[in-house]
Amino acid sequence: MTATCPHGVPLDADIDNACQRRECLDRGAEAGPVEPPRRHLVITRATDVPMRRVQWLWDLRIVRSGLTLLAGREGLGKSTIAVDLAARVTRGELDGELYGRPRTVIYVNTEDARDYTIVPRLVAAGADLDRVVFVDSVTPRADGDDLTGSIVLPLDDELLATVIRQNQVALVVLDAATSVIDGRLDGDKDRQMRIGLERIARIGQDTGAAMLGIVHFGKRESADTGKLILGSIAWSQVARSVLAVARDSDSGDLILTGTKGNLGPAPESLGAKLISALVDTPDGAADVGRIEWTGVTDRDARDLLGGSEDGDRAESDEAVEWLLHFLTERGGEAIAGEVIGAAAKAGFAKHTVQRARKRANVQSRKGSMGGGWVWAVRVQDGHEGDTEDDEGNRSRAQSSSSSSRHLRDASTPDAGDSGATEDHCDTKGRRRRDLGWEGRRPVEDDSGDDPRGAA
Repeated sequence: MTATCPHGVPLDADIDNACQRRECLDRGAEAGPVEPPRRHLVITRATDVPMRRVQWLWDLRIVRSGLTLLAGREGLGKSTIAVDLAARVTRGELDGELYGRPRTVIYVNTEDARDYTIVPRLVAAGADLDRVVFVDSVTPRADGDDLTGSIVLPLDDELLATVIRQNQVALVVLDAATSVIDGRLDGDKDRQMRIGLERIARIGQDTGAAMLGIVHFGKRESADTGKLILGSIAWSQVARSVLAVARDSDSGDLILTGTKGNLGPAPESLGAKLISALVDTPDGAADVGRIEWTGVTDRDARDLLGGSEDGDRAESDEAVEWLLHFLTERGGEAIAGEVIGAAAKAGFAKHTVQRARKRANVQSRKGSMGGGWVWAVRVQDGHEGDTEDDEGNRSRAQSSSSSSRHLRDASTPDAGDSGATEDHCDTKGRRRRDLGWEGRRPVEDDSGDDPRGAA
């Protein structure tokens, strides 16, 4: 096949090159300059878009093919929670789409050391270490002394996507997420950060992996966790799910609450304890932290983060006053459903009057003869039967339904002897072994308390 120039003139090796160039120039002068490809628009009809359902690595909490944030104040134990979740993925024990199918996890660490902290924590959490991989970037240098460092996103996004595909990675932990962001992006400029974060989210979309970024809250108090995340608001805008962690000052427990999740219903809040664990190393025993899940709780991380903002405090004070007056007029107690309904008519949201009940020290207990839940002004001599006092608030899920499955730490040595293991099928007919992880349904009761906490 004869080659041609951009203007269609045949390039024949037997013809004088100067003549060919002259003819090409003459032809080009007649045809005009060759224009480079222009930006253009492409349309896609909705009928040509294949529909897919949302898939969860951790049911209703960590979405596959997208970005999820694990957020909380510094030093709470967010990394320890992430390690626990990573360990469960390597064992195939995280309640979600991949339950029963162990998968590989990429752990990108920038703050904690791998040898002193990350790997000992993984051992304490029962991880399959063969399924945990660390990734570094290598930059060649002219003197042969290559520069090794942490990956930089979105600069290394294509390289990371290749590693994810080659190793069938289900979860990528970015610890901490802000530390892997390209320093050329201004963390306080929403537009710049959004472009960078969208490319990180695209890694998940293109590979099917769940991207879990650990981020820090600032010191201000607010129930709006999107505003608490240090840096740009783009973090919470691009993320498909945000899991907030806060400490309950009464119990010392950590509370994990899904504060953003527009792809499914809100999950229940979970309680957890940060406990000490000894791990054998060649240098002797290492004392590291480990997460022990305590189960579903009606506490909400947003309430613990909200502080005493003037508007919320004023409304809460009014709700307490109204609630005590309402119950006193009815002899000191009333059915929870009646209270919630009357509160709505008085202009108080359900979660507001629920918080008011706790602030007013109003007891929630089971009515007699199998009746519904009753709210009653607390008395000194107590009340016989099932109650929901301050400690009961943390354990209601364990006492209110004998058929409820409870979340517990499956990595403890006696997990297999606890009796919590249970074979069951979920709504998709997928056979699972529960291993004590709480299912996606809240405990059913009519106490007036939303098991997910305030919406």
